[in-house]
Amino acid sequence: LLEDYRKISVERRGIEEKDFFTSQQVKECMMKVTPCVLEETVVIAPDFEIRPYYAGHVLGAAMFYVRVGQQSFLYTGDYNMTPDRHLGSARCDRLRPDLMITESTYATTIRESKRWRERDLLNQVSECVRAGGKVLIPVFALGRAQELCLLLDAFWERTGLDVPIYFSAGLTEKANWYYKM
Repeated sequence: LLEDYRKISVERRGIEEKDFFTSQQVKECMMKVTPCVLEETVVIAPDFEIRPYYAGHVLGAAMFYVRVGQQSFLYTGDYNMTPDRHLGSARCDRLRPDLMITESTYATTIRESKRWRERDLLNQVSECVRAGGKVLIPVFALGRAQELCLLLDAFWERTGLDVPIYFSAGLTEKANWYYKM
């Protein structure tokens, strides 16, 4: 992702490479990364440990429980407690951290149920396609595109629609490769 971000910023947006990191710096950065296995504790020092957990949000998303001495915290970006078609729900041990740090874009948003939102989307797509129209649905490449393709494919099978589904290549195609692993 760092290399994709660099390419978009430097090559497409025209940011001077001297004002941004290079491909070589991305490679050097990645050499310093120590991979962690989900649900396995990594001891950094006698009184300092980290334990990653599956976040269930997008492919590769993780939550991190960190303990230093007697203090602990759980750090996560988005997490999902409801399984999707393409990913399971977040899972972690029963923890009692002193602090939890999390992303909260939709923390106070009350939305219709996922089932209702999906039914509404499928009805609108079906109406448009059956009337000879075309539907364009912009989605994030990582996660939502896969979820949407699975939803549409199941609906197509159930209803007998025989219309091709296309998605933009690039990151979506790369993500699909990892989902197939």
